[in-house]
Amino acid sequence: MLTTSDSGNPILCADCHASNALGKLGIAGIKQLTTSVHSWHAVMAMDDNTGMPLDLTMDRSACYYCHPGSTTQCLRGVMGKAINPETGDLLLQCQSCHGSMSKVGAEDRIGWMDLPSCQNCHYKSDETGDYVRDTSAFDSSGNFRPSTSIFSTGNNLYKMSSEHGGVQCEACHGSTHAEYPTTEANDNVQSIMLQGYQGTVRECSVCHFISIPVTKNKGPHGLHTIGQIWVFSHARSARQDPKYCTTCHGQDYRGTFLSKTATTRIFRTIWLNKKTFREGQSIGCWDCHKRI
Repeated sequence: MLTTSDSGNPILCADCHASNALGKLGIAGIKQLTTSVHSWHAVMAMDDNTGMPLDLTMDRSACYYCHPGSTTQCLRGVMGKAINPETGDLLLQCQSCHGSMSKVGAEDRIGWMDLPSCQNCHYKSDETGDYVRDTSAFDSSGNFRPSTSIFSTGNNLYKMSSEHGGVQCEACHGSTHAEYPTTEANDNVQSIMLQGYQGTVRECSVCHFISIPVTKNKGPHGLHTIGQIWVFSHARSARQDPKYCTTCHGQDYRGTFLSKTATTRIFRTIWLNKKTFREGQSIGCWDCHKRI
């Protein structure tokens, strides 16, 4: 191989080692490319900072030895920059979603296909009945967590998934590893231009600019219509199925992270009282209604 390469005829690794990323089938009996690379580096390559095998380094620095990130900031989305409020450290690492290097290089893993999905971390808790945002995509057995979730991509990868009338998930949430809002200002230009603030594109008027349909559960992920129009029209839906509200507003109707406002909102109630919700505030039923 070295002689062939030195003679000016480089050999593509995927000609022998199968790679779904390149659409190459490889040669039967030879490990796929991702398995060969990751399994070898997991035990044979050492971390310059600790002197230990890279498989024992459980933060993104292990991946950044080969994958772009520390300089190019490929991992720049809202999840990648999340901070643990208790320690001030980064809350999520590459391993939180992908597992250790040896797990990525496991022989039974299908490269570029066996990847984490939204529902592995965003799911309803069996204990509380409320949705959670887990910090690991894996269950206690080390497998991707199976769950039923309004954020499920099914058997598809996030980058290939669509919802709400065939709209690609990335159109509203941003691309993989660069979910809105990101640390790169240029990434956030689109959402700012469309709805006036950065972050997930969530305003109904962005697409329904002629007339906004009023619905209790036909929006993305089963969401109701957002905005003043819903304040005036949600009473009937709430009376018919109050438990429906708990998905985002919580079992106690006090609000959860799913009912947080992405921007400051000012509403008028049916009694024409003005209610102001600051950015990041979790809206609960009792913010407007008297608890009986």
